Amino acid sequence: EFAVRPERLTPRQAEDLDLIDRYEQHARLVRDEHGWICGVDAGWFRIPRVQTSMLLERGWLSHPPHSNKVWISAAGRMAMARYWHRKQGLNWRLLKGLYLDGALTAAATAHAALAASARTR
Repeated sequence: EFAVRPERLTPRQAEDLDLIDRYEQHARLVRDEHGWICGVDAGWFRIPRVQTSMLLERGWLSHPPHSNKVWISAAGRMAMARYWHRKQGLNWRLLKGLYLDGALTAAATAHAALAASARTR
């Protein structure tokens, strides 16, 4: 489902996505004994269930089915770019470049994660 008007990140959500971005190689979904998602863990930090569910519901995080690997989606990177752009008070013309950079970074991350997942099977 595509977001026509993406919701704005709260400062907490921006901080959570920034942490996941820094430690994306180690970020994993934590599940309970029934398979329900309990949060994101990367060893250095843990994002609780409610915040994780919000990030997933808004499409800002991606994960392949039947895997605990998680990364920031293209929509999440664009939301981060918009948040950073607004926080810095930059000219609106720069936002297009920030969006493009976010989309390309998300595509490269997803490709690498899926390729690594295919090699381990």
